[in-house]
Amino acid sequence: MLVIVVVCWAAYFLSILYYLLCPSQPDPNPYGPNPYAALELESGGAENPAASTGAAQNEGQNESPSSGVQEPAQAPLQAPTVEPQPRDAQQELASLALLQQYAALHAQGVLTDAEFERKKAELLQGN
Repeated sequence: MLVIVVVCWAAYFLSILYYLLCPSQPDPNPYGPNPYAALELESGGAENPAASTGAAQNEGQNESPSSGVQEPAQAPLQAPTVEPQPRDAQQELASLALLQQYAALHAQGVLTDAEFERKKAELLQGN
């Protein structure tokens, strides 16, 4: 009986050791492509937070060693105006295909009404 227990534990230990030491090889997703990948959304449907905001950048710039002299306040920066560029047929087809994917995800309930409208507006504006 003791031999059987020792052999079972040895097999268990070796299988765990094999699992930990073998490199992983990801298989293709059996459920199809990730619907959130093209939407720039996290897997839960929430939009990715911006890496850094303008307010956070401005806070770091305002800190200076105290030398007794105050620097004048800077005027707020204005966003540069961007002229819309003409889109070619490939871009239009890609936008149409992406809009159809958004519509399908919206119909399935993956996207909320607000997310769908925001993405549709971005596509129609050419972003």
